Amino acid sequence: MYGASAKSAWQVADYAVGHHAGTANPGQVGNVVLSGHDDYMGEVFKNLHNVHKGDEVIVDTEKGQYVYVITELVLVKEEGVSDAQKLANAAYMNPTADQTLTMITCWPYGIDDHRFIAIAKPYQSSQSAYSDYFIR
Repeated sequence: MYGASAKSAWQVADYAVGHHAGTANPGQVGNVVLSGHDDYMGEVFKNLHNVHKGDEVIVDTEKGQYVYVITELVLVKEEGVSDAQKLANAAYMNPTADQTLTMITCWPYGIDDHRFIAIAKPYQSSQSAYSDYFIR
């Protein structure tokens, strides 16, 4: 950290959703961490803040499609907070004991002093927002 006014920076893919190195792959036990810009370089997560608990997320990979259900929405302040708070915020990227999908972007549009985090579990997980079935 270069002082209290230093701005935190993440390496985020331009024009694409980035898969954080060292995190799980879809279908594996652990935390699949994806991030993307909300207001420039493709704006791939421009509307992430519009998701709701229970919304379906489909992740396409070379191995197939993985369906997750949003179970938790988190908004944390990132700019102007202590290093301890930034470390606590980053804990959302830590490995998990179960299959988890964590999607992260900046918020609000054009200001970006918060992180919006959407957490999802596999569709058929007992932790899913749905119990036995999903109506399409």
